[in-house]
Amino acid sequence: MQVLVTAAYLTTIANAIRAKNGKATKYKPADMAAAILQLGSSSGGGGTTPPPTPPPGGKTKVGGFTLAAKADGSLSGYTAGKIMMALPNHQIAMFRAVIFCPAGLELASMVVSDFANGRAWKKDNAYCSSPTRTVVEGGTRYVMEWEELVNITKDEDYVYDDDKTNDKLTYYCCSESSVKAVTGSSVALTEATLTMDAFI
Repeated sequence: MQVLVTAAYLTTIANAIRAKNGKATKYKPADMAAAILQLGSSSGGGGTTPPPTPPPGGKTKVGGFTLAAKADGSLSGYTAGKIMMALPNHQIAMFRAVIFCPAGLELASMVVSDFANGRAWKKDNAYCSSPTRTVVEGGTRYVMEWEELVNITKDEDYVYDDDKTNDKLTYYCCSESSVKAVTGSSVALTEATLTMDAFI
């Protein structure tokens, strides 16, 4: 049986695959089924989907994002990602940045901004200066975690990405982080990911 499928529909499927596997691969329709079946399973090159990081006790996740490393291992950007209109103003929020390196990759550097510095386009973090390292299934997880008062009091300090009506603010992640291959490894640097989550 033949059916008509729009390019937009196929793009939506491919985007969903990329969002799950963190890769920038361009998929043909014939490749999509195999890519979907590999989601969550180990790849031949040693990369895996990172094991989930449990939420902190008593906290609720209000937003997050994941990005894959570039071909040079960079997980950097001003802004690397945003948590849009999710943070209630005048409350303490908990932030967690996780770089997952599959076996064969390791962290070269990790600097991720706190809320206040990210909104000023700075990479600084006044609450957490270095990550903790934990070996997990399929690789290593590097975690920076901190609590911070989200507090905007002046009208001029709101930005266009904030929901001023409901007083929900946006976190801008400024990052200067990167990964590198372990000597002798053939794992692509793009297999590493940076996941940023916010909790209240």
